[in-house]
Amino acid sequence: MNNKQLIDHLAKKLGRQRDDVKNLLGAFSGIVAGCCAAGDAVAVPGFGDFVAEKREQRVERDAHTGARVLFPPAVELTFHTSAVFRSKLKNRRDEQPKPSLDEDYISQLRAQIKQEVLAELKDEQEGKEVSDER
Repeated sequence: MNNKQLIDHLAKKLGRQRDDVKNLLGAFSGIVAGCCAAGDAVAVPGFGDFVAEKREQRVERDAHTGARVLFPPAVELTFHTSAVFRSKLKNRRDEQPKPSLDEDYISQLRAQIKQEVLAELKDEQEGKEVSDER
């Protein structure tokens, strides 16, 4: 789902104008960005937490050149799903119907296999009779 589809879906679900929902999402993302930039976490109950995590300065080797490269400290925004959200996703995955074969299709396959096996047996028996006659 892209941003436009999300806005349309929320507007329809909330009974609001598209522009109102667009402004609401913009305000939400601005608040999350501002809080995380300040080092605070933003928790959305039933959904998850947006957390700014600090990465320390580190030195790594460039795989192509072998040169050592210094990576400065950085702050990365991460999202951790809530236990409620994870359980909803797990339950949804468990509820997915298992693909099943139609009984008519299975019986047709069985009949086809039976005919092929009987034809092979008949050919073998005829071949043995012909070889016995020689």
